[in-house]
Amino acid sequence: MWVSWKALFRGPHNLALGPTGDALSYHAGSPFSTRDHDPRGRPRPCAVAYTGAWWYRNCHYANLNGRYGVPYDHQGINWYPWKGFEYSIPFTEMKLRPQRD
Repeated sequence: MWVSWKALFRGPHNLALGPTGDALSYHAGSPFSTRDHDPRGRPRPCAVAYTGAWWYRNCHYANLNGRYGVPYDHQGINWYPWKGFEYSIPFTEMKLRPQRD
C-alpha cells in the first residue's frame, strides 16, 4: 500500500530516532514541495534553494533529498540535530510501515 506524500507528515508520529535527535518534528504538517511545485507559492521555493524535494517548512532541519557530498551552505544531505548544516550525510534511508489501528 502506497502512502500519499501529502499525508505522510500529518497526524501523530512514532519516531525511533536514537542518538541523532529529532529533525522531523519541525516539518510536521508541511506540504511536500518540489522544484516545479511549491504549494506555498514562495518567490524562491526551498526545493529550488536546497535542490531537493521535501516537506519544507521554512526551510529545513532535515533534508534527506539534498545534494550528495556538498558540505556547505545547507545544500547537502542534512540532519541538523546530529551533524548540523555543514555536513553532508553519505547515506540515508527512510523506512515506513503501515499504521496499526
